[in-house]
Parts: sequence; structure tokens; C-alpha cells
Amino acid sequence: MSELELKFRLPPGGREHLLKAVGQRHLERVELDARYFDTRDNLLARHRVAWRLRRENARWVQTLKASRAHVVERLEHEVELAPGAEPSAPDPALHDGTEVGALLRRLLDTNGDPPLRETYRAEVVRLRRLLPYREALVEWSLDEGRLVAGDRIRPLAELELEIKRGDPQALYAMGRDWQVRHGLWLDVVSKAHRGTLLATDREYADPVKAEPPGLARGMRGDAPLRAIVAACLAQILPNAGEIAGGSHDPEHVHQARVGLRRLRTALRELDALAPGMAAEVEPRLAPVFDALGTVRDRHVVAATLAPELRRAGAPLTDPDSPGGTAPDIGALVRGSDFQCEMLRLLAWSQATPEGPADAKPTALLRRRLDKLLHRLADAARAFETLPLDDQHRTRKRLKRLRYLADFAAPLFRKGRVEAWARAASDAQDALGEHIDHALAARRFEAAAERDPRAWFAAGWLHARSSESAKAGRRGLSRLVRAEVFW
Repeated sequence: MSELELKFRLPPGGREHLLKAVGQRHLERVELDARYFDTRDNLLARHRVAWRLRRENARWVQTLKASRAHVVERLEHEVELAPGAEPSAPDPALHDGTEVGALLRRLLDTNGDPPLRETYRAEVVRLRRLLPYREALVEWSLDEGRLVAGDRIRPLAELELEIKRGDPQALYAMGRDWQVRHGLWLDVVSKAHRGTLLATDREYADPVKAEPPGLARGMRGDAPLRAIVAACLAQILPNAGEIAGGSHDPEHVHQARVGLRRLRTALRELDALAPGMAAEVEPRLAPVFDALGTVRDRHVVAATLAPELRRAGAPLTDPDSPGGTAPDIGALVRGSDFQCEMLRLLAWSQATPEGPADAKPTALLRRRLDKLLHRLADAARAFETLPLDDQHRTRKRLKRLRYLADFAAPLFRKGRVEAWARAASDAQDALGEHIDHALAARRFEAAAERDPRAWFAAGWLHARSSESAKAGRRGLSRLVRAEVFW
């Protein structure tokens, strides 16, 4: 079976407001002591599988979970053990005959049946209640306690909402309601994953990159777009959740922004499958996207361009010094506009597909890809002479082409896709370097109005951007000549 749940982190002081809102007198208290098991090299965690033994008050339950393609859905199988038993290790045979049990057997068998060990524990007090909501039944659970891995300890506090009966859309509606009322934010990293991080002495999960959507020939209506949106959310939400939780890792910022750009590309280029959706979503995503871009641009200057400027003898290597403050991307990601839009898109991506049964999404993808490539061909002929804003638009158009091609790739032959993708990647890298130089030069020019020392960096970057523009033109030209796979 699978479980569908939403997990939220709490703002400071949010606990009492949650308890008051749910009705504290009606809550059931459950003491949970969970032991998680894995191999020495974390085989199960690397395949997004969690295996635990958990004492729930006086009973023991063995549970096996595995992530599914949809970011908030998991395979799950649990077995209550005989009364009086206190097991020392989980038994794989108890999951035989289930989908997740077969996955476990494959992992263990193909890796030589490695020995298991307890890697961490979760000591939790759960306050829970079943709540009716829009003709559905949702389990409301507030978990508080700690994760323990050896001598490492990390506090734990999260709210879980799990659909028990009824339409899953009610779960997302309830999630939006509680988010707005209590300032919660989505966290798709499981307790099991947090425990693995603690055991390996890491605070945040690794940045998550894009994965192909689950497209297949024969999809009709807006089904392909829903699958693409789900794939975009699977990249956005883990990275955004870590940013909301305090991460300043530039790669979390970069991957969250890439995921948002891919999402905006899908909604814009495939608008015919869901008319008007892009215009509705855009205002709620744009502030976060723009803020992530500002932080990313500052990182490019600090980590990549500033060392080069120092070696060139530039007296000023930071265009934002002494003024200028970076946007609070954590607060923006935690905000209701962004969080509720993520929940709305999650709900939409899981809902039943709509649209005409005779629609041909593959033909639409081809038309949009052809149009973008044609416009890039026009820009390639005179890229060096284009104004910077037009060059920047060309780079954005190339990104849209690349992302749309990534979405379409599962529908076409792998070899042809990979050959074209190499040309697209090379062109994107060349344009990216050029635009980074040119935009940084513009920022140093603006900084020179308050600090003349910035003119050195502006001039140096302009000289570099002249050469990088030529490389950009060559990359675009090679892409335009490459054999398309669609």
C-alpha cells in the first residue's frame, strides 16, 4: 500500500497555537521509540528506503517504507509483532508478497545480503487526532522529540497530515488552511533521511537535481503536463525546504531556482494543455524566483569572479559593498504565497487528468521546440552585436528550449537525445559564462557611482565579455546545426 501525507515544520512558538486550534482535550498521546536499520554503507538510505522497528506505547511494529515518484507519496508496509516480543533486528520475511518487500529483497540480494545495524533512533511523543475535512478523514499528528545517532542528538518537531479516507484533494486543501493559519512550511525530507544525516554528521540534505518526468506515449489531455509539474516539484520542494530551514548552501539556492524555472517553462510553453494556469501561478512564484536569482548572482561574483578580479589587481571585488543587503530567501520560501502555491500545484499534479481525449501532447511539444529553436537560430547569426538585454533573453530562451527538451526526452530514442543534449549543454554553458560577465560588469558600473574603484572591475569584465560573446555565438551556431531528436 502507499501513504499520502504532508509534513510541515513549525515556526518558533507555533506549538501552542497548533494545540489550541486542534482541541487539546481530544488528542491521543502515543510514545514512539523507533530504531532504524541500514547497512554500514547506507544501502537502503541511498535507495530512499527506510526500515524500522518501533515501539508504540506497549506494542512493537515493523515498518518498511520507500519513496515513490511523487514527492509526498510513499510505499509502506507495516506488521504488528506478537505481544511480549522485543525484537533486536527487523525480519525481511514479514514484508514478503508486497511491492516494497520485493524492492527490499532485490536490494539485499543484489548486494550480497549485507549485515544490518541500527543507525539511529527517533524518540518521539506523538499527539494525534482524526479530523473530518471536506468529506475526507485526515490524521493530524504533532511529533515532538529527538533523533539520536551515537552521541549526536537533534531536536524534532513537525506536524504531519495523512489522508486516511476520502479524496486526496482534501488533504492539500487542509494543508493550505493550516499553513495560512499557523505559518507552517513544507518539509519533504523524512525522519529517516534526517536520521541518516545526523548519523553522518550533516545538518542538511544534499541538493536535489532534476529528474525526467514520467511521460509515456499515448498520454492524453493534460496528463503529460501534470507529470512534468510533479517532476519539477520533486526538485523544488527538497531544496526549498532546506532553505526554509536555514540552509545557505549555494547549491540549494541554485537547484531550487532551476526547478522553479523548469516549472515556469512547462506552464508557459504547454499553456495549451492548461490554459491560463501560467498567468495564475506566476505572481506567487516570481518573488521567490527573483530573490533566489539575486542570491545566486552574488554567489557567482563572490565565488567565481572575485578571485579572478583579485588576481587581476582590482581594488574592489564586491559591487554590493558597502551597501546592499541580500534578500531573506528563507522568509520568502516560508511565506504563505509560495507555500500555498506549492500545495496547490501538488494537488493539481495528482488530480485526475482532464482535457480532450484526442489531444496530442507530443505534437504540441514538437511545435514548441521548433519555435524556440527557430528563434535561437535568428539570435545566433548576430549574437555578439545584440544589446545585453537581448542576449540575456536569448540565454533564457535557450534554457526554456533545454528544459522543454528534457521534458520530452523520455518519448524519444535515447542516443539521439543525448547527442543533441550535449550541444545544448555546451551552448548553455557558453551563454551562461558570457551573461555572468556582462551582468557583473553592469553591477560594477552602477557601484562606480558611489565608489570609483569599481571602474577597474567593470572594464576588466567588459573585456572578458567581449570574448565570451564570441564563444556564445559559436555555441549557439553549433546547437542550431545539431540534428534534433524530436
